[in-house]
Amino acid sequence: MPVEPDSQQFHEDQGDGYDDSNPYRPRTPEAYRAAWADLDRLWAATVAKAQTLDEDRLHESVDGEWSFIQTLRHLAYATDVWVFAVVQGVPDPYDPLDLPFNGYEQFPNGIVYERDARPPLADVLALRDDRVTRVRAFFEDLTQERIESVVTFGSTGWPFTERFHVGQCLATVVNEEWHHRNFAERDLDRLIAAKRESG
Repeated sequence: MPVEPDSQQFHEDQGDGYDDSNPYRPRTPEAYRAAWADLDRLWAATVAKAQTLDEDRLHESVDGEWSFIQTLRHLAYATDVWVFAVVQGVPDPYDPLDLPFNGYEQFPNGIVYERDARPPLADVLALRDDRVTRVRAFFEDLTQERIESVVTFGSTGWPFTERFHVGQCLATVVNEEWHHRNFAERDLDRLIAAKRESG
């Protein structure tokens, strides 16, 4: 039996993108398109910064956080689960490079992934480019009615069978993109500073 959507609980569990400390609180198709374009521009600068480092550095964790490459893998997962699986109903949209959140392994019937894999940056960027392009295309056709609709997602793994507000699912992806870019910038600055100090 699907669970009725609960906006407050969804936000507490996942973050709905509306009330967090980021400038993107999209509630209209135009706002989603503008946010996605802006985030794409910001991420392009972050990726360019990352590419000034040796690739091995991009697999390094700073203070126990995800590496740069792990961060991109996680964002691919967030897109795959919320946009493609839940909202669009795509069966098994996941890529082997996807990286779920820490603690995901406690849930049954999860996707297959390797947390500590060290894929080439080029492969991860290709995956990201595909996901960003597909979401951009989805937002181009997005309507207010779709944003305000509710979908029933059926699954034996996380997220389990439940009813979700489409707008909250989409805003969660925007939220993830914003916050994880800030984390990536913070950690890249640390890695670049360490590189300079080592001479």
